[in-house]
Amino acid sequence: MQNRTTRRPTPFSAGGWATASFIIGYAVSGLLYLPLARKLEPGDFGLYTEASLIFSALTIMIETPLIRAMVRMPGRRHEVAQATFGLSIVLGLGGMLLCGLSGWPFSLVYNEPRLVGVLWIMAPAVLAVSLGVVPHAILIRELEFRRRILPESIAILAGAAVGITAAFLGAGVFSLVIYAMLRAVLNTVVAWLIVRWKPGQGWGGWQTWREVLGFGIPASGGELAQFARFNVDFIIGGIRLGTDALGVYNLGWKTTEIPAKLINATFDNVGYATFARLQTDRRYLERVFLTATGLLAAVTLPLFLGAIFVRQELVDVALGDKWAAAVEVLLPLFLLQALWVISHPSAGLLLAFGHSRIYAFINGFSLVLSIVTLLIGAGFGIDGIAWAMLVSTGFTSLVWLGLGWYYCRPSGEATWQAARLPLYLTFSTVPPILAAQILTGAAHLPAIVRLAAAALAGLVGFGIVAKLNWTELWGDISLLRQNLPDEIELEERVEAEKVITSP
Repeated sequence: MQNRTTRRPTPFSAGGWATASFIIGYAVSGLLYLPLARKLEPGDFGLYTEASLIFSALTIMIETPLIRAMVRMPGRRHEVAQATFGLSIVLGLGGMLLCGLSGWPFSLVYNEPRLVGVLWIMAPAVLAVSLGVVPHAILIRELEFRRRILPESIAILAGAAVGITAAFLGAGVFSLVIYAMLRAVLNTVVAWLIVRWKPGQGWGGWQTWREVLGFGIPASGGELAQFARFNVDFIIGGIRLGTDALGVYNLGWKTTEIPAKLINATFDNVGYATFARLQTDRRYLERVFLTATGLLAAVTLPLFLGAIFVRQELVDVALGDKWAAAVEVLLPLFLLQALWVISHPSAGLLLAFGHSRIYAFINGFSLVLSIVTLLIGAGFGIDGIAWAMLVSTGFTSLVWLGLGWYYCRPSGEATWQAARLPLYLTFSTVPPILAAQILTGAAHLPAIVRLAAAALAGLVGFGIVAKLNWTELWGDISLLRQNLPDEIELEERVEAEKVITSP
């Protein structure tokens, strides 16, 4: 028993593997487009983008809610997995049909007849993604992100290799379609090969279906609303401002989004699975929630607030003069991404408690707020679009933070302990960056020198304060390195609660 306990993944180790998986995915995806850009036309990429928006919306609505429903239900692993497997088949078949049928109406919207054929070809990939729900949910539920990296890596590497080969053989836009389909199929097949659970007979029971759907349907609406919220700025911006302005905004968004996603990858699915595992131990859950939020803030605030003061140098060095308009766009977008990362554990906490209706309501309200603010902001150009997104997404992030604190109800002292280190690190990082920028700017040094000097000054300030507070910092990390209760302990706890509450 002791050996099994010590070998279980911890939130800290799982976060490391989740980050590695994210890096591999982004690296391969980025490298994929370099050879494809030489063989494909801009219209091919545009057609694939239109199709992938529909494909992504359908898979997000099916995959994410089912995975989260299965992860958060304590104990009864076989029963819950069997019910989720049945649902994944039904919803996957429905999603596949809907993907194919959506081609005709969206071809009229985009004025692109080829979209009909592309979406019918991509439709089976929706079913493939849905069939992978159970093995991926089991791996997430058990914090087995080290094993989960295998199907994701094999799928993206093999898909990229075949997609590039197809492009050089003259497949055109279908090389991108082949990449997406093969990635979806292999991700599911390899996940089933490495997971220990196999489906049995039956569908898991109607009561379990009701529990999964009771959580999953509102969560699905919330995921769709969130997906729309993070894409509606491109739609409104493109319609109101044109492609040139949209290109500048898109580049600014990607510049801030990639580091935010990299940081968040450490505690996204890992955090949700951890909260779900600890939902019956509120005191331990509170400590983990505050620690995770504090550590994310300790990295995010110094990085993004410091980046605000060197955004001019960042654009000059990394992007060039023709993207000068992105400098002002980066200010609200850096703030937006910082708030989004820090609030993410709070949203996961509410879902782990089963509040999928609240999740759907807040994301739906945020979508409406985004549309209103974007319609107003578009009158002020791309800067207005960026500030509108900060208003809507920033407000939503603050709501998540407030709800997270409300449901955890930490003491004032515990809240201050979680906020103290991020504030210290921020105030030790941002002023040195600003001072270095002023001094190097006054000396009229090249942009790359100014950027390097500011980064070095910020790192020195950050390192000094981190060293002075190392005991506290290591204590937070050590909490996330502890083993969580395993499935057997959870089932015993659930059964004990049933006995206590039974008349």
